[in-house]
Amino acid sequence: MGEEVTNPQKSIPLGIVASLLICFLAYFGVSAALTLMMPYYMLSVQSPLPVAFTYIGWAAAKYVVAVGSLCALSTSLLGSMFPMPRVLFAMARDGLLFKSLSQVSARQSPVVATLSSGAVAVLLLIILSIFLSKGIQSLLNKEVWSLLCVSVILLILVLTVIIIWRQPQSPTKAAFMVPFLPVLPVVSVFVNIYLMVQLGADTWVRYAVWMAVGMLIYFGYGVRHSVQKQRLLNANNQVSIQTIETKAEEDGAKGDGS
Repeated sequence: MGEEVTNPQKSIPLGIVASLLICFLAYFGVSAALTLMMPYYMLSVQSPLPVAFTYIGWAAAKYVVAVGSLCALSTSLLGSMFPMPRVLFAMARDGLLFKSLSQVSARQSPVVATLSSGAVAVLLLIILSIFLSKGIQSLLNKEVWSLLCVSVILLILVLTVIIIWRQPQSPTKAAFMVPFLPVLPVVSVFVNIYLMVQLGADTWVRYAVWMAVGMLIYFGYGVRHSVQKQRLLNANNQVSIQTIETKAEEDGAKGDGS
């Protein structure tokens, strides 16, 4: 999306912050309305809105809420899947993914990336749905696993705080800068780790699978075929050639002078 923005250094961060603020206000408003409609401990975790409307005597409203939930879910899925072909196309064009994914149709649409992302999503959905149903239960029964996860999270937390705290501050004024450094990044890390702890085991398994696949593709293909790497190598070669030519000219000039 950065290629389609006039000033991405400023527009993209402001757009992200504004979107998050709107989402926060929407979620906060719905949560506040629910707790005013009925006691929070009586709300259903799976479907709080229909239960709340039934509680106040508006049973017919739960059907409207159900239809709205389906529409919102479809919108969320489309919003998540729509940029994926563009990301794959951009990465393939930069050499981080297979070159075939950068092919476009006559209408300049990344057809191969679109079909590939959809096929991989469906395939992984089928595989994970089959194996997670049996694997999660056996995973949760091991206490060593939970202790290891907690230890790894704490270690990552400490290392992240140290790394953020030790980062040098650039005196250059950028178009958009994170305020309240380094307090705000550290607080953000704590909040995100708390949210990550609330995730289920199936989500962590999916995350581990995707990370493993991404690491294999990047270190097995992307590092060696990166366009940026080729640019750096070409730039270094040009500098080396210019240095050699300069030294040869200096040596020639010294020989003529002697």
